Amino acid sequence: MAQARPGRGEVVFVATDGDDANPGTKKAPLRTVQAARDALAGQTSARHRGTVWIRGGEYVLDEAIDLTGADHSWVTYAAYRGEDVEITGAHELDRAGWKPLADLTAEELAAPAYSSHTRLNTPQLREGVWTFDLGEA
Repeated sequence: MAQARPGRGEVVFVATDGDDANPGTKKAPLRTVQAARDALAGQTSARHRGTVWIRGGEYVLDEAIDLTGADHSWVTYAAYRGEDVEITGAHELDRAGWKPLADLTAEELAAPAYSSHTRLNTPQLREGVWTFDLGEA
């Protein structure tokens, strides 16, 4: 993948029909937010901020986007003016991993992931709630 370089003003564009080998301009946008982040790495400061304009559309992710940068890096990520952006992600869960809340053991219920189970204090409510341990996913 070619390293995209932001132009004057440290503005980078991302679009669903872009390409991460592009320079990140409005006419030749990048494809991913990750590529835009990488293009601006080390290029911004409190006095010279960066902007990533994300063009409208749905961006489906296989993994989370890490936007953590250096303390001196200043980048704003925003939907392009007047356009709707949806960033989603999914990981298919095995059906066998789902359990009714009512079937969990006391030890399982004591885990932090199930801390809200105490609000479901009637058997009828617990029977209608299913759980999945994402630590196993």
